[in-house]
Amino acid sequence: MAITVPGDWDHLTKGELVGHVPAAVEPVNTLAQRTHYVYRNHAPPIFTGIVWNAAATGHEAYFPISPSADGLSYIVDVFMSYTGADTYVLRVYSTPDSATASATWTLLATDSDAITGASHHQYSATITIPAATKFLRIASASSTNHQLTGVTVYPALTNTPSATNPSGFLAFDDGFLGTGAPVHTEYLNRTLNNAAAVYKDRKWGVFSFLQTTALSVRLAPTDGIGTRALGKARISMPDDLLTRTATVKVRANDSASPDGFVEVYQVNGNTTGSTLTADNTDRSTTITLKGSTPVIAARVVSSGTVDVYYVTVEIAPTLEMQGTGKEMITAAAPPARTEYLTTVDGFQERIYWQRYPTPGLVFDPTDYTAGHLRFNLICGPGTKRLRPCVTRYDVTPGADVVLASASFKNADSGTGTHETIHVAFNGKGEVEKHPLNGSTDEQKQNEGKTEWGSLTDIATPASLTYPHGVDRLAEITEDDAPQAETIYEIANAYGFGGVFIMSDDITAL
Repeated sequence: MAITVPGDWDHLTKGELVGHVPAAVEPVNTLAQRTHYVYRNHAPPIFTGIVWNAAATGHEAYFPISPSADGLSYIVDVFMSYTGADTYVLRVYSTPDSATASATWTLLATDSDAITGASHHQYSATITIPAATKFLRIASASSTNHQLTGVTVYPALTNTPSATNPSGFLAFDDGFLGTGAPVHTEYLNRTLNNAAAVYKDRKWGVFSFLQTTALSVRLAPTDGIGTRALGKARISMPDDLLTRTATVKVRANDSASPDGFVEVYQVNGNTTGSTLTADNTDRSTTITLKGSTPVIAARVVSSGTVDVYYVTVEIAPTLEMQGTGKEMITAAAPPARTEYLTTVDGFQERIYWQRYPTPGLVFDPTDYTAGHLRFNLICGPGTKRLRPCVTRYDVTPGADVVLASASFKNADSGTGTHETIHVAFNGKGEVEKHPLNGSTDEQKQNEGKTEWGSLTDIATPASLTYPHGVDRLAEITEDDAPQAETIYEIANAYGFGGVFIMSDDITAL
Protein backbone atom coordinates (compact mmCIF):
# COMPACT_ATOMS: atom_id res chain seq x y z
CA MET A 1 0.00 0.00 0.00
CA ALA A 2 1.45 3.34 -1.08
CA ILE A 3 0.62 6.35 1.11
CA THR A 4 1.49 9.86 -0.07
CA VAL A 5 1.39 12.95 2.09
CA PRO A 6 0.74 16.12 0.06
CA GLY A 7 3.34 18.84 0.32
CA ASP A 8 0.74 21.57 0.78
CA TRP A 9 -2.87 22.13 1.78
CA ASP A 10 -4.96 22.08 -1.40
CA HIS A 11 -7.70 24.68 -1.04
CA LEU A 12 -10.89 23.83 -2.95
CA THR A 13 -13.07 26.48 -4.56
CA LYS A 14 -16.82 26.63 -4.24
CA GLY A 15 -17.12 25.64 -7.88
CA GLU A 16 -15.26 22.41 -7.18
CA LEU A 17 -17.70 21.45 -4.44
CA VAL A 18 -21.18 22.61 -5.50
CA GLY A 19 -23.10 23.03 -8.74
CA HIS A 20 -21.96 20.86 -11.60
CA VAL A 21 -19.47 18.51 -9.99
CA PRO A 22 -18.37 15.86 -12.51
CA ALA A 23 -18.33 12.22 -11.51
CA ALA A 24 -14.56 11.97 -11.46
CA VAL A 25 -11.60 11.32 -9.15
CA GLU A 26 -11.68 14.91 -7.90
CA PRO A 27 -12.50 16.47 -5.54
CA VAL A 28 -12.83 13.28 -3.46
CA ASN A 29 -9.16 12.42 -3.99
CA THR A 30 -8.07 15.84 -2.67
CA LEU A 31 -10.31 15.50 0.39
CA ALA A 32 -8.85 12.05 1.04
CA GLN A 33 -5.22 13.12 0.63
CA ARG A 34 -5.83 16.11 2.88
CA THR A 35 -6.34 13.73 5.79
CA HIS A 36 -2.74 12.55 5.29
CA TYR A 37 -1.64 16.20 5.40
CA VAL A 38 -3.55 16.70 8.66
CA TYR A 39 -1.91 13.58 10.11
CA ARG A 40 1.57 14.93 9.37
CA ASN A 41 1.07 18.59 10.21
CA HIS A 42 -1.37 18.83 13.11
CA ALA A 43 1.05 19.43 15.97
CA PRO A 44 -0.34 21.05 19.14
CA PRO A 45 2.21 20.75 21.99
CA ILE A 46 1.58 18.07 24.61
CA PHE A 47 3.86 19.91 27.03
CA THR A 48 5.26 23.42 27.40
CA GLY A 49 7.06 24.40 30.57
CA ILE A 50 9.76 26.51 32.17
CA VAL A 51 12.05 24.70 34.59
CA TRP A 52 12.65 26.28 37.99
CA ASN A 53 16.30 25.60 38.90
CA ALA A 54 19.38 27.23 40.34
CA ALA A 55 22.67 27.15 38.45
CA ALA A 56 24.46 23.81 38.89
CA THR A 57 26.59 21.32 36.96
CA GLY A 58 23.73 18.83 36.61
CA HIS A 59 19.95 18.87 36.49
CA GLU A 60 17.11 16.39 36.34
CA ALA A 61 13.39 17.03 35.88
CA TYR A 62 10.45 14.86 34.98
CA PHE A 63 6.91 15.65 33.93
CA PRO A 64 3.77 13.76 32.82
CA ILE A 65 2.70 13.57 29.19
CA SER A 66 -0.04 11.84 27.18
CA PRO A 67 1.42 11.02 23.76
CA SER A 68 -0.43 9.83 20.68
CA ALA A 69 -1.76 6.28 20.60
CA ASP A 70 0.13 5.88 17.31
CA GLY A 71 3.64 6.11 18.80
CA LEU A 72 4.47 9.29 16.89
CA SER A 73 7.78 11.05 16.52
CA TYR A 74 7.94 14.20 18.64
CA ILE A 75 10.26 17.18 18.73
CA VAL A 76 11.72 17.88 22.17
CA ASP A 77 13.10 21.41 22.49
CA VAL A 78 15.19 22.23 25.57
CA PHE A 79 16.87 25.59 26.22
CA MET A 80 19.93 25.79 28.46
CA SER A 81 21.57 28.90 29.88
CA TYR A 82 25.32 29.13 30.51
CA THR A 83 27.56 31.69 32.08
CA GLY A 84 30.32 30.76 29.64
CA ALA A 85 31.56 28.23 27.12
CA ASP A 86 31.24 24.56 27.98
CA THR A 87 30.54 21.05 26.76
CA TYR A 88 27.24 19.56 27.85
CA VAL A 89 25.42 16.25 27.72
CA LEU A 90 21.63 16.13 27.70
CA ARG A 91 19.49 12.97 27.79
CA VAL A 92 15.78 12.34 27.38
CA TYR A 93 14.10 9.30 28.96
CA SER A 94 10.58 7.87 29.03
CA THR A 95 8.75 5.53 31.39
CA PRO A 96 5.32 3.87 31.54
CA ASP A 97 5.67 3.76 35.34
CA SER A 98 5.51 6.34 38.12
CA ALA A 99 8.11 9.09 38.11
CA THR A 100 10.59 7.69 40.61
CA ALA A 101 14.28 6.90 40.58
CA SER A 102 13.44 3.18 40.71
CA ALA A 103 11.15 3.36 37.66
CA THR A 104 12.12 1.71 34.38
CA TRP A 105 13.45 4.65 32.37
CA THR A 106 14.18 4.10 28.68
CA LEU A 107 16.77 6.33 27.03
CA LEU A 108 15.22 8.00 23.98
CA ALA A 109 17.92 10.47 22.94
CA THR A 110 21.39 11.74 23.89
CA ASP A 111 23.04 14.95 22.76
CA SER A 112 26.55 16.16 23.49
CA ASP A 113 27.99 19.34 22.11
CA ALA A 114 30.43 22.14 22.78
CA ILE A 115 29.15 25.67 23.39
CA THR A 116 31.65 28.37 22.57
CA GLY A 117 30.86 31.92 23.49
CA ALA A 118 27.08 31.55 23.67
CA SER A 119 25.08 32.36 26.76
CA HIS A 120 22.30 29.98 25.84
CA HIS A 121 21.79 26.92 23.72
CA GLN A 122 18.80 25.19 22.15
CA TYR A 123 18.78 21.42 22.11
CA SER A 124 16.26 19.98 19.66
CA ALA A 125 15.76 16.29 18.90
CA THR A 126 13.16 14.24 17.08
CA ILE A 127 12.33 11.14 19.08
CA THR A 128 9.66 8.45 19.00
CA ILE A 129 7.62 8.45 22.19
CA PRO A 130 5.91 5.10 22.88
CA ALA A 131 2.16 5.28 23.32
CA ALA A 132 2.39 3.82 26.84
CA THR A 133 4.67 6.62 28.07
CA LYS A 134 3.44 8.41 31.19
CA PHE A 135 6.49 10.56 31.98
CA LEU A 136 9.50 12.13 30.29
CA ARG A 137 12.73 12.84 32.14
CA ILE A 138 15.28 15.46 31.12
CA ALA A 139 18.83 15.13 32.50
CA SER A 140 21.71 17.52 31.78
CA ALA A 141 25.36 17.58 32.81
CA SER A 142 28.37 19.83 32.23
CA SER A 143 31.60 20.79 33.95
CA THR A 144 30.37 24.32 34.74
CA ASN A 145 27.14 25.74 36.08
CA HIS A 146 24.14 26.01 33.79
CA GLN A 147 20.37 26.16 33.98
CA LEU A 148 17.56 24.48 32.13
CA THR A 149 14.92 26.98 30.99
CA GLY A 150 12.18 26.17 28.46
CA VAL A 151 11.00 22.67 27.50
CA THR A 152 8.50 22.05 24.70
CA VAL A 153 7.27 18.70 23.31
CA TYR A 154 5.16 18.58 20.14
CA PRO A 155 4.55 16.20 17.19
CA ALA A 156 7.23 16.27 14.52
CA LEU A 157 6.10 17.27 11.03
CA THR A 158 7.49 14.02 9.61
CA ASN A 159 4.92 11.41 10.67
CA THR A 160 3.32 9.28 7.94
CA PRO A 161 0.24 7.20 8.79
CA SER A 162 0.27 3.43 8.48
CA ALA A 163 -2.56 1.65 6.71
CA THR A 164 -4.30 1.28 10.06
CA ASN A 165 -3.45 3.16 13.25
CA PRO A 166 -4.44 2.77 16.93
CA SER A 167 -5.83 6.33 16.87
CA GLY A 168 -8.49 5.15 14.40
CA PHE A 169 -6.91 6.80 11.36
CA LEU A 170 -7.25 4.70 8.16
CA ALA A 171 -4.94 5.84 5.40
CA PHE A 172 -5.92 5.99 1.71
CA ASP A 173 -3.93 4.03 -0.85
CA ASP A 174 -2.52 6.30 -3.57
CA GLY A 175 -4.45 4.47 -6.26
CA PHE A 176 -7.75 4.05 -4.47
CA LEU A 177 -9.57 6.02 -7.18
CA GLY A 178 -7.08 5.59 -9.98
CA THR A 179 -8.75 2.69 -11.78
CA GLY A 180 -12.27 4.04 -11.84
CA ALA A 181 -13.25 2.47 -8.53
CA PRO A 182 -16.58 3.63 -7.13
CA VAL A 183 -16.71 6.35 -4.48
CA HIS A 184 -18.52 4.34 -1.84
CA THR A 185 -19.90 5.66 1.44
CA GLU A 186 -16.96 4.47 3.57
CA TYR A 187 -14.54 6.61 1.55
CA LEU A 188 -16.55 9.76 2.18
CA ASN A 189 -17.07 8.91 5.85
CA ARG A 190 -13.34 8.24 6.21
CA THR A 191 -12.45 11.74 4.99
CA LEU A 192 -14.34 13.04 8.03
CA ASN A 193 -13.39 10.38 10.54
CA ASN A 194 -9.66 10.55 9.77
CA ALA A 195 -9.52 14.27 10.55
CA ALA A 196 -11.56 13.68 13.71
CA ALA A 197 -9.27 10.82 14.81
CA VAL A 198 -6.14 13.00 14.54
CA TYR A 199 -7.78 15.89 16.38
CA LYS A 200 -8.95 13.79 19.33
CA ASP A 201 -5.72 11.78 19.57
CA ARG A 202 -3.35 14.72 20.10
CA LYS A 203 -3.71 16.18 23.58
CA TRP A 204 -3.17 19.80 24.58
CA GLY A 205 -0.77 20.67 27.40
CA VAL A 206 -2.22 23.96 28.67
CA PHE A 207 -0.64 24.78 32.05
CA SER A 208 2.54 23.89 33.92
CA PHE A 209 4.75 24.44 36.92
CA LEU A 210 7.97 22.43 36.80
CA GLN A 211 11.21 22.26 38.75
CA THR A 212 14.20 19.96 38.93
CA THR A 213 14.63 17.22 41.51
CA ALA A 214 17.03 19.57 43.35
CA LEU A 215 13.84 21.37 44.43
CA SER A 216 15.16 24.93 44.59
CA VAL A 217 11.64 26.24 45.31
CA ARG A 218 10.25 25.17 48.69
CA LEU A 219 6.98 26.35 50.14
CA ALA A 220 6.87 26.62 53.92
CA PRO A 221 4.14 28.04 56.18
CA THR A 222 4.90 31.10 58.28
CA ASP A 223 3.24 32.07 61.56
CA GLY A 224 0.79 29.21 61.25
CA ILE A 225 -0.33 30.23 57.77
CA GLY A 226 -0.04 27.19 55.52
CA THR A 227 -1.63 28.47 52.30
CA ARG A 228 0.88 29.52 49.63
CA ALA A 229 0.26 30.71 46.10
CA LEU A 230 2.15 28.58 43.59
CA GLY A 231 1.33 30.66 40.53
CA LYS A 232 -1.30 31.46 37.94
CA ALA A 233 -1.54 32.15 34.21
CA ARG A 234 -4.17 32.71 31.55
CA ILE A 235 -4.58 30.11 28.83
CA SER A 236 -6.61 30.17 25.63
CA MET A 237 -8.65 27.48 23.95
CA PRO A 238 -8.95 26.98 20.19
CA ASP A 239 -12.75 26.98 20.21
CA ASP A 240 -15.66 28.63 22.00
CA LEU A 241 -16.80 25.62 24.01
CA LEU A 242 -18.50 26.91 27.16
CA THR A 243 -17.28 24.13 29.48
CA ARG A 244 -14.72 21.38 29.15
CA THR A 245 -13.00 18.80 31.34
CA ALA A 246 -9.27 19.04 31.97
CA THR A 247 -6.93 16.56 33.66
CA VAL A 248 -4.72 17.83 36.48
CA LYS A 249 -1.52 15.97 37.43
CA VAL A 250 0.57 16.80 40.49
CA ARG A 251 3.47 15.41 42.46
CA ALA A 252 4.36 17.09 45.77
CA ASN A 253 5.79 16.10 49.14
CA ASP A 254 4.97 17.57 52.56
CA SER A 255 7.71 17.09 55.16
CA ALA A 256 5.26 17.19 58.09
CA SER A 257 2.17 15.28 59.14
CA PRO A 258 -0.61 15.30 58.17
CA ASP A 259 0.23 15.68 54.49
CA GLY A 260 -0.75 18.96 52.91
CA PHE A 261 -2.20 19.21 49.43
CA VAL A 262 -2.07 21.04 46.12
CA GLU A 263 -5.19 22.53 44.60
CA VAL A 264 -5.45 23.57 40.96
CA TYR A 265 -8.44 25.67 40.02
CA GLN A 266 -9.89 28.21 37.64
CA VAL A 267 -9.91 31.71 39.04
CA ASN A 268 -13.55 32.71 39.57
CA GLY A 269 -14.46 29.27 38.33
CA ASN A 270 -14.19 25.70 39.51
CA THR A 271 -11.80 24.07 41.96
CA THR A 272 -10.78 20.47 41.84
CA GLY A 273 -13.49 19.58 44.30
CA SER A 274 -10.93 17.32 45.94
CA THR A 275 -7.38 17.79 47.09
CA LEU A 276 -4.22 16.36 45.53
CA THR A 277 -2.32 15.02 48.51
CA ALA A 278 1.32 16.02 48.87
CA ASP A 279 2.54 12.50 49.78
CA ASN A 280 5.32 12.15 47.17
CA THR A 281 3.19 10.12 44.76
CA ASP A 282 1.82 10.98 41.32
CA ARG A 283 -1.69 12.31 41.79
CA SER A 284 -4.36 13.26 39.27
CA THR A 285 -7.92 14.57 39.15
CA THR A 286 -10.17 16.49 36.77
CA ILE A 287 -11.50 20.02 36.79
CA THR A 288 -14.12 21.79 34.73
CA LEU A 289 -12.92 24.85 32.86
CA LYS A 290 -15.35 27.52 31.71
CA GLY A 291 -14.92 29.84 28.74
CA SER A 292 -12.25 30.10 26.05
CA THR A 293 -9.62 32.10 28.03
CA PRO A 294 -9.67 30.80 31.62
CA VAL A 295 -7.11 31.74 34.26
CA ILE A 296 -5.65 28.66 35.93
CA ALA A 297 -4.04 28.92 39.35
CA ALA A 298 -2.38 26.56 41.80
CA ARG A 299 -1.91 26.84 45.55
CA VAL A 300 -0.42 24.73 48.31
CA VAL A 301 -1.86 24.10 51.77
CA SER A 302 0.93 22.68 53.88
CA SER A 303 1.66 21.27 57.32
CA GLY A 304 5.43 21.64 56.87
CA THR A 305 7.76 22.39 54.00
CA VAL A 306 6.28 21.25 50.69
CA ASP A 307 8.25 20.36 47.57
CA VAL A 308 6.25 20.50 44.36
CA TYR A 309 7.88 18.56 41.52
CA TYR A 310 5.34 19.36 38.83
CA VAL A 311 1.82 20.61 38.19
CA THR A 312 0.30 20.10 34.74
CA VAL A 313 -3.09 20.55 33.15
CA GLU A 314 -3.96 18.81 29.88
CA ILE A 315 -7.05 18.64 27.71
CA ALA A 316 -8.30 15.88 25.43
CA PRO A 317 -9.88 17.71 22.46
CA THR A 318 -13.52 17.06 21.64
CA LEU A 319 -15.64 17.82 18.60
CA GLU A 320 -18.59 19.76 20.00
CA MET A 321 -17.59 22.97 18.23
CA GLN A 322 -16.14 21.38 15.08
CA GLY A 323 -19.18 19.76 13.52
CA THR A 324 -19.37 16.03 13.65
CA GLY A 325 -17.02 13.11 13.55
CA LYS A 326 -19.90 10.66 13.21
CA GLU A 327 -20.76 8.77 10.06
CA MET A 328 -21.95 11.36 7.56
CA ILE A 329 -23.69 8.80 5.38
CA THR A 330 -25.63 6.03 7.09
CA ALA A 331 -28.11 4.93 4.42
CA ALA A 332 -27.46 1.80 2.43
CA ALA A 333 -28.17 3.63 -0.84
CA PRO A 334 -27.64 7.33 -0.11
CA PRO A 335 -28.41 10.01 -2.68
CA ALA A 336 -25.45 11.57 -4.50
CA ARG A 337 -25.36 15.02 -2.89
CA THR A 338 -22.77 17.73 -3.39
CA GLU A 339 -23.56 18.74 0.21
CA TYR A 340 -21.43 15.80 1.30
CA LEU A 341 -18.39 17.40 -0.30
CA THR A 342 -18.94 20.82 1.30
CA THR A 343 -19.46 19.17 4.68
CA VAL A 344 -16.14 17.34 4.43
CA ASP A 345 -14.30 20.44 3.19
CA GLY A 346 -15.62 22.61 6.01
CA PHE A 347 -14.93 20.03 8.71
CA GLN A 348 -11.35 19.43 7.57
CA GLU A 349 -10.63 23.16 7.47
CA ARG A 350 -12.04 23.71 10.96
CA ILE A 351 -9.86 20.90 12.31
CA TYR A 352 -6.61 21.89 10.64
CA TRP A 353 -6.82 25.70 10.51
CA GLN A 354 -8.10 26.15 14.05
CA ARG A 355 -5.75 28.12 16.29
CA TYR A 356 -3.68 26.19 18.81
CA PRO A 357 -4.17 26.56 22.57
CA THR A 358 -1.83 29.00 24.25
CA PRO A 359 -0.33 27.38 27.36
CA GLY A 360 -0.08 29.11 30.72
CA LEU A 361 3.42 29.01 32.25
CA VAL A 362 4.51 29.80 35.81
CA PHE A 363 8.09 31.04 36.45
CA ASP A 364 10.25 33.80 37.95
CA PRO A 365 12.53 35.48 35.38
CA THR A 366 14.83 36.84 38.10
CA ASP A 367 15.98 33.29 38.84
CA TYR A 368 17.72 32.94 35.48
CA THR A 369 21.09 34.32 34.47
CA ALA A 370 21.14 37.68 32.63
CA GLY A 371 17.72 37.38 31.05
CA HIS A 372 18.53 34.03 29.43
CA LEU A 373 15.06 32.62 30.11
CA ARG A 374 13.48 31.45 26.85
CA PHE A 375 11.04 28.89 25.56
CA ASN A 376 9.36 27.83 22.32
CA LEU A 377 5.70 28.61 21.77
CA ILE A 378 4.08 26.38 19.13
CA CYS A 379 1.91 28.37 16.72
CA GLY A 380 -0.63 26.60 14.55
CA PRO A 381 -1.02 27.14 10.80
CA GLY A 382 -2.40 30.52 9.84
CA THR A 383 -1.22 32.30 13.00
CA LYS A 384 -0.35 35.95 12.39
CA ARG A 385 -0.18 37.54 15.87
CA LEU A 386 -0.03 36.74 19.57
CA ARG A 387 -1.83 38.85 22.14
CA PRO A 388 0.13 38.15 25.34
CA CYS A 389 -1.28 37.95 28.84
CA VAL A 390 1.15 38.08 31.78
CA THR A 391 0.86 37.52 35.52
CA ARG A 392 2.11 40.15 37.98
CA TYR A 393 2.40 40.31 41.78
CA ASP A 394 2.45 43.59 43.66
CA VAL A 395 3.07 44.02 47.37
CA THR A 396 1.10 46.72 49.23
CA PRO A 397 -1.29 47.44 46.37
CA GLY A 398 -2.36 51.03 46.00
CA ALA A 399 0.93 52.56 47.06
CA ASP A 400 1.95 55.53 44.99
CA VAL A 401 4.50 53.68 42.90
CA VAL A 402 3.92 52.77 39.25
CA LEU A 403 5.53 49.43 38.53
CA ALA A 404 7.43 48.90 35.30
CA SER A 405 5.70 47.15 32.41
CA ALA A 406 6.30 43.51 31.64
CA SER A 407 8.30 42.89 28.49
CA PHE A 408 9.64 40.18 26.23
CA LYS A 409 10.97 39.60 22.74
CA ASN A 410 10.09 37.03 20.13
CA ALA A 411 11.92 36.06 17.00
CA ASP A 412 9.39 37.30 14.42
CA SER A 413 8.85 40.67 16.13
CA GLY A 414 12.53 41.55 15.82
CA THR A 415 15.62 41.53 17.99
CA GLY A 416 16.15 45.28 18.43
CA THR A 417 15.45 47.09 21.69
CA HIS A 418 12.79 49.17 19.91
CA GLU A 419 11.03 45.94 18.88
CA THR A 420 10.52 44.74 22.46
CA ILE A 421 6.93 43.78 23.28
CA HIS A 422 5.57 45.49 26.41
CA VAL A 423 2.52 44.74 28.55
CA ALA A 424 1.46 47.68 30.72
CA PHE A 425 0.67 47.01 34.39
CA ASN A 426 -2.50 48.73 35.59
CA GLY A 427 -1.66 48.71 39.27
CA LYS A 428 0.56 50.35 41.86
CA GLY A 429 2.54 48.93 44.74
CA GLU A 430 5.66 49.38 46.81
CA VAL A 431 7.49 46.50 45.19
CA GLU A 432 6.86 43.58 42.94
CA LYS A 433 7.90 40.13 44.08
CA HIS A 434 6.87 36.60 43.33
CA PRO A 435 5.30 34.98 46.38
CA LEU A 436 7.47 31.86 46.12
CA ASN A 437 10.42 33.89 47.33
CA GLY A 438 8.46 36.26 49.53
CA SER A 439 9.49 37.03 53.09
CA THR A 440 6.11 38.13 54.46
CA ASP A 441 2.71 36.51 54.72
CA GLU A 442 1.35 39.10 52.31
CA GLN A 443 3.85 38.04 49.69
CA LYS A 444 3.35 34.35 50.34
CA GLN A 445 -0.41 34.55 49.82
CA ASN A 446 -0.47 37.12 47.03
CA GLU A 447 -2.69 35.68 44.32
CA GLY A 448 -1.40 37.98 41.60
CA LYS A 449 -3.07 39.71 38.67
CA THR A 450 -3.23 38.82 34.98
CA GLU A 451 -2.80 41.62 32.45
CA TRP A 452 -3.65 41.51 28.74
CA GLY A 453 -1.32 43.13 26.24
CA SER A 454 -2.58 45.73 23.79
CA LEU A 455 -4.55 44.91 20.64
CA THR A 456 -2.55 47.57 18.81
CA ASP A 457 -0.88 46.12 15.73
CA ILE A 458 2.40 47.88 14.97
CA ALA A 459 4.56 45.90 12.59
CA THR A 460 8.28 46.85 12.52
CA PRO A 461 8.04 49.86 14.89
CA ALA A 462 10.40 52.74 14.16
CA SER A 463 13.40 52.97 16.48
CA LEU A 464 13.11 56.76 16.81
CA THR A 465 9.42 56.58 17.72
CA TYR A 466 9.67 53.64 20.11
CA PRO A 467 13.30 53.45 21.29
CA HIS A 468 12.45 51.09 24.17
CA GLY A 469 9.66 49.10 22.54
CA VAL A 470 5.89 49.42 22.75
CA ASP A 471 2.75 47.68 24.05
CA ARG A 472 1.59 45.85 20.90
CA LEU A 473 0.69 42.50 19.42
CA ALA A 474 3.61 40.14 18.94
CA GLU A 475 4.28 39.41 15.28
CA ILE A 476 4.14 35.85 13.93
CA THR A 477 5.16 35.03 10.37
CA GLU A 478 2.13 33.41 8.73
CA ASP A 479 2.58 29.88 7.41
CA ASP A 480 0.45 26.95 6.31
CA ALA A 481 2.19 24.63 8.78
CA PRO A 482 2.81 24.81 12.55
CA GLN A 483 5.99 26.52 13.72
CA ALA A 484 7.98 27.10 16.88
CA GLU A 485 8.29 30.74 17.96
CA THR A 486 11.00 31.55 20.54
CA ILE A 487 9.96 33.85 23.41
CA TYR A 488 12.92 35.35 25.31
CA GLU A 489 14.26 38.17 27.51
CA ILE A 490 11.15 38.05 29.68
CA ALA A 491 11.07 40.70 32.40
CA ASN A 492 8.60 41.70 35.14
CA ALA A 493 6.26 38.78 34.46
CA TYR A 494 5.71 35.72 36.63
CA GLY A 495 3.29 33.93 34.38
CA PHE A 496 2.82 33.90 30.61
CA GLY A 497 -0.13 33.10 28.38
CA GLY A 498 -2.25 34.79 25.76
CA VAL A 499 -4.26 34.11 22.65
CA PHE A 500 -3.30 33.60 18.99
CA ILE A 501 -4.84 35.79 16.28
CA MET A 502 -5.38 34.05 12.96
CA SER A 503 -4.80 34.99 9.34
CA ASP A 504 -7.39 36.99 7.45
CA ASP A 505 -7.00 34.80 4.37
CA ILE A 506 -5.70 31.25 4.68
CA THR A 507 -6.00 30.70 0.93
CA ALA A 508 -3.04 33.03 0.42
CA LEU A 509 -0.73 30.81 2.52
